This record gives sequence, structure tokens and C-alpha cells, in this order.
Amino acid sequence: MKNNNLKNFINIKIFILITLLYIFLLYILNSILDYKFINNLFIIIFFIIIFQILYTKFILYKYSKIHNLLIEKNESSIRDQDHISKMLIRRDLELTRANENLQKLDKMKSEFISTAAHQLRTPLSGIKWTLSMILNNDIKEKNEQKAFLMKAYESNDRIINLVNDMLVADRVESSTEKYNFVPTDIFVVLDSVILDLLPQINKKNILINIKSNNKNMPKIYADSLKIRSVFQNLLENSIKYSKENGKIDLDFVIRDNFIQFSIRDYGIGIPESQKKNIFSKFFRGENAKRIVADGTGLGLFIVNSVIEKHEGKIWFDSEENKGTIFYFTLPIY
Repeated sequence: MKNNNLKNFINIKIFILITLLYIFLLYILNSILDYKFINNLFIIIFFIIIFQILYTKFILYKYSKIHNLLIEKNESSIRDQDHISKMLIRRDLELTRANENLQKLDKMKSEFISTAAHQLRTPLSGIKWTLSMILNNDIKEKNEQKAFLMKAYESNDRIINLVNDMLVADRVESSTEKYNFVPTDIFVVLDSVILDLLPQINKKNILINIKSNNKNMPKIYADSLKIRSVFQNLLENSIKYSKENGKIDLDFVIRDNFIQFSIRDYGIGIPESQKKNIFSKFFRGENAKRIVADGTGLGLFIVNSVIEKHEGKIWFDSEENKGTIFYFTLPIY
């Protein structure tokens, strides 16, 4: 807009100056020369003026075009620089977040290695000590030997479970874990898990309350072994972090084409600041570490991955010192 006003202003000034000059020349010449000569001169000057005006307009047009082109290039350059600046800022933020995540993962992995090493060293030391006493004939009574061998067996079992958890977590993360989906009776799976956990349940005198007694519950489409690990991990956690003489509620509800399961305990709960990390690999809550020193932080990571593979969802509600309720859904067959 400013360029057009400037161009019009220059055109008007040039035209006025040329016209005034032309009138002045005519006045001078008219007083000196004859009429015919003046008339011819007028025609010549007129064409000269027209040429001058056209030439001036051409020069202005060319200048304006070059000027506009330079402005467009400058604006385009500014836009490009702005876009590049935003991209650099965004990339810087992404790299910062990636670095923070890597540091966090590195810290969690270091903590896991330390925990795993401690958990492996303790049962291995126990096994070594037990075998050493038996080999040195320090334990002579058969019943006493059997008791020590049972402890060694339990230590060995802990080692196997720890290694299995690490292998499963690695396969889950690398997507190499294979699934065999078949129609599955959820109550058969649950009964099997509860039976295996009876020693832990009885030790703390915990009541397992199954609210839904609907034995006609439809089957789910699942890998029964993987779903068994889901129930086992969630129930084991509920037992570990419940008080003695406590209670665990289990419930089942049909919602659309899914069965919604819930497992509720009235134990230590999850601190608000730690809820966002609950399904992260190697993560264990600070209050959980104080209650139970052993633990890999892989159980809920595996549970979450298995549920996702079954196209279900898992979530929870929890309040510290009041308990936790885990919900998850599985598709009906």
C-alpha cells in the first residue's frame, strides 16, 4: 500500500514539473519564433513529454516489481527462519526429555541390578551354606537335614522366579513373547492361582472374598498361562502389602464385550507422587520397599503388557494407608 502511494506521488510531481516546464518554454518561444515553428515544436515537445512520462512509469513499475520481490523474499526468509527456530526449540525440548528419560531408565536399571544382585546373592549364599554344612557333616539329624534342604529348595525357587521374571520382561519388551489365545474359563485359572498362594494367604490369615459367584460367567479369549500370571502377580502384591487378618475382595462384571475384573486390598496403598510410575519397568514404591525388601519391580510391568496384548485395559485407584483396587478388562470369547 505504501509503495503504491509513493509511486502515485512521484508520478504526479513529475507530470506537474514537466507540464510547467512545457508551458514556460512555449511562452518563451512564442515571443521569439513564428507560429508554425512553435506549432511543430509543440508537437515534438508533446511527444517528448509523453515518452518521458511512459519511460518514467516503466522505470517506476520495474523498481516497484523488484522492490516487491525483495520484500516477498525477505518475508519468506523471515518465515523460514521462524520455522527453523521453532523446530530447533522443539528438537531441543525433545532431546532434553529423551535425555531425562534415559537418565531415569539408567537410574532404574542401576537400582534393579543392585536389587537383583542382592536378591540373587542372599539365596545363593543360603544354598552354599546349607550344602557346606551337610557336606561337612555338621547336620547329623535327618529331620534337621530335611529342614535345611527345604530352605535351600525355597532359596533356589526364589532364584528361578527372579530369573523367569527378568526373561519374561525382556521378551515382553522385545515383542518376542508368544501368545496362545484359546477360550478360557476364568474361574478355573483363579482357583489354581489361589490354591498355589494358600501358604501365603494362611500365613497372614487373609480372607479372600469372591463377590461374584456366577459360575456361568462366559469364557474369555486368552492365553491361560499369561492370564494366570496376571492374577498371580496382582494377588501376590495384595497379600504382601496387606496387614495380618486382612481381606482381599475379588469381583467380576460384564461390560459390553468384556469382563471387568477387580482385585481390592486394604493394605499400604500407593503414594500419590508414585502413581504415575506404577507400571514402569523396575519400579517399586518406597513404602513397598520398607514393607517387603525383596522384589524386582517387574510384576506390574508384565501385568500391564499382558493385558495390552489381550486388547484389554488396566487401571487402579489407591489411597496411601487405605488400600488399592486394580481393575482390568479381558475380551469375552
